[in-house]
Amino acid sequence: MILDRRSFVLASGASVASPSILRAQSREKIKIGVLPTSGSGPMYLAAARGYFLAEGLEAEIIKFDTAQPIAVSLASGELDFGATSLAVGFYNLAAQGVMRIIAAQARDNKGFPNNGFVVSNEAWEKGFRSYRDMAGRSVGISTLGSAPHYCVGLLADKFGIPMSKVDVQSLKTNPNIVAIIASNRIDAAITPSTFALSLTRNNQGKLIGWVGDESPWQLGAAYTSAAVADNRVEQVQRFLRAYRRGMVDFADAFIAADGTRRDGPTADAVLAQLSKDLDQPADLLRAGISYVDREARLDGPDIRRQIDPIVGQLRAAARTDLEFEQALGQAAQETLKSMAERQIVIAEFRASATDLPKTYVDTDIEETIRRDFGGDRNRFVASLRAAGTTPLAYRKTIEDRLIFEYMVGQIRRVAWDVNPGKIQEYYAKHKADFVRKEQFKLRQITITQGAAEKPEET
Repeated sequence: MILDRRSFVLASGASVASPSILRAQSREKIKIGVLPTSGSGPMYLAAARGYFLAEGLEAEIIKFDTAQPIAVSLASGELDFGATSLAVGFYNLAAQGVMRIIAAQARDNKGFPNNGFVVSNEAWEKGFRSYRDMAGRSVGISTLGSAPHYCVGLLADKFGIPMSKVDVQSLKTNPNIVAIIASNRIDAAITPSTFALSLTRNNQGKLIGWVGDESPWQLGAAYTSAAVADNRVEQVQRFLRAYRRGMVDFADAFIAADGTRRDGPTADAVLAQLSKDLDQPADLLRAGISYVDREARLDGPDIRRQIDPIVGQLRAAARTDLEFEQALGQAAQETLKSMAERQIVIAEFRASATDLPKTYVDTDIEETIRRDFGGDRNRFVASLRAAGTTPLAYRKTIEDRLIFEYMVGQIRRVAWDVNPGKIQEYYAKHKADFVRKEQFKLRQITITQGAAEKPEET
């Protein structure tokens, strides 16, 4: 398919075509990482309504369970753009000059259910009924340094609870959080509205409230790698034009002129589209609509404030400097772990009997030279030298990316068929199959009379 598209584009140079055909010929494929939440709605609308295509971009939207892997995938080149909550993984990479924020995504605002604070049924029965009850309790988040982690700090700060009194536990993914809350294996958790509402509607937990109602903040952003921002400026501009159109449509559907939550005339049509794209009931999405700025403007001061509290939370929870260094290292390790897992996946492919066709890599490199360097190979090689790398090393990077994309695709197909939600749903419908009936177990105990013992003593 790539070869056909490339051949078509090259052949078009020798013929005269209409503007619409030329736009179709020059479409560039981009991959965008998002979370399956309403905050990703503007991105899906921009794709579904042809806004990306109108800018000559063929967008593939890829869902992730948590925000951290999106930043890692952007840094490694598997993704071109991301739009999700900001986390330590992103800030670590941004501090190294690898990532750039280019627009806003969702905000956690009053009246817009976004991050829900859910208590397990068992903890609720034991008196966990408000945010003030966090002290001495366990609170689950997806990963250390994630948006939910920041939310714990915001709530603790507002209600005067020392972070050292809160047992913050990393549960890795939002589906894990749902399963662990439902089975009463943790006291509480902070999770996006889609998952929080699923728990409460299935009577598997109790909702204390929404973080944005207590402490509004800039939850997410659209971002890209420094390499894309520096070398594909015109493409980034086209991406932003399409994305902003999606933001406007989303705001028109759900946000009044004064910034409050209100369904507009297009709300039902937008919900129908998002229900299809996110594979979630429309009424569930309607109950958890995120706030977005229709012009995709960022709350810059809040983003600057986000880094210090996360570090502060880790320090407050640590009893010694050594524990603080270990906690800080663990937060950074989340990013490194994702990178290490990527290398393991690539190594597994290389150890198998499967080979990556050489033409796949050639085509990808030629496409980059055409798109980013106007077909000038000398400029391309010069840019590699300036970046301190070589054509051979760059080729290996492309090979690794293509291999990882293939392997992740295989894994996602399996995960899509058997995901935690489906397992939980099946269990709920077939509980009887997993319950043992009461039974008595009889065992015979034989006591042997010792040589020096009388029968009555035995």
